[in-house]
Amino acid sequence: IADPANPVPLGSLWVDFGMADIEVKDGYAYVSALGNKGGGLGIVSVVSPTNLVAVGYIATPGYPKGVDVVGDYAYVAFRVRAGELAKAVDGMRALGIVGFNVTIPHKVSIIPLLDELDRLAEAIGAVNTVVNRSGRLVGYNTDAEGAARALEEAGFDVRGAKVVMVGAGGAARAIAHRLAPMARELVILNRTRDRAEELARAVGARAGGLSRAELEAELRDADLLINATPVGMWPNVDDSPVPAHMLREGMVVSGGL
Repeated sequence: IADPANPVPLGSLWVDFGMADIEVKDGYAYVSALGNKGGGLGIVSVVSPTNLVAVGYIATPGYPKGVDVVGDYAYVAFRVRAGELAKAVDGMRALGIVGFNVTIPHKVSIIPLLDELDRLAEAIGAVNTVVNRSGRLVGYNTDAEGAARALEEAGFDVRGAKVVMVGAGGAARAIAHRLAPMARELVILNRTRDRAEELARAVGARAGGLSRAELEAELRDADLLINATPVGMWPNVDDSPVPAHMLREGMVVSGGL
C-alpha cells in the first residue's frame, strides 16, 4: 500500500486496525481491531487452517506465505469457494475491511456484488481490487497496468510485437484491453473457444482454441507468450498450458496475474 492514509491497495488485502494487536505464528495471524466505524472490539478468527471457521485466528490454508504485516496493516490470503463469494464480500463489508484483492476465479463474478466500478474496471469487465469507501465497495482493475509495467521493467517493447495469450478469464480481459492497442497483433487462445472469440471481438484481436495445431501455428512467429490461466500457479508450479518444446529462443514468456 502506498499510503495508509489513502488506502488504495495494489496487490493485497488490508485491515485498518486503528488500535490493533497483530500476532503472527506458524502461518496463523491473530488480529484484534477496532472497527473503522467506531464500534466495539472485533476479533476475526478461525480454529484451524483446514476449515476457516471460528475462534481466535485468521488462517490461510494452502499458501506458502499467507500472512504479511506492514505497519498497522495486515495482508491475509483467504480461499473463497465460488458458491460463497457473496458471503465473503458481505463479511468484508461488515468487518470494515479497508480493501481487498480478488483473484481467479472471482474477478468477473464479483462485479454484481459491488456498489460501483471505476471506468477502467467497467470497460475491462473484471475487478481485482476493491476499496471500501465508508461502506460502499468500489471495484478497480490494476491487472492491466501491472501487466504493462512488468513487461516494461523487463525491457520488452510490446509495440510492433505479436502477442499470443492463453486464457480468456478476468486477468486475460485486463491484459487484452491494455496490450491490444499497442501490439502488432494479439491472438487469444482458450480451451473454450467461444470465450476467446467474445474477448477478441471486444478488443480487436484474433481468437482460437488450444489444440496442438493451433498452438504450434500461432507460436511459430510469436514475440510474447502470456499465460493468463491458473495452470502453473502454486502448488502445481511445474505445470504449463504450453508444452516446453513449443517455446523457442528469443520468445518472451510471461505468467498470468
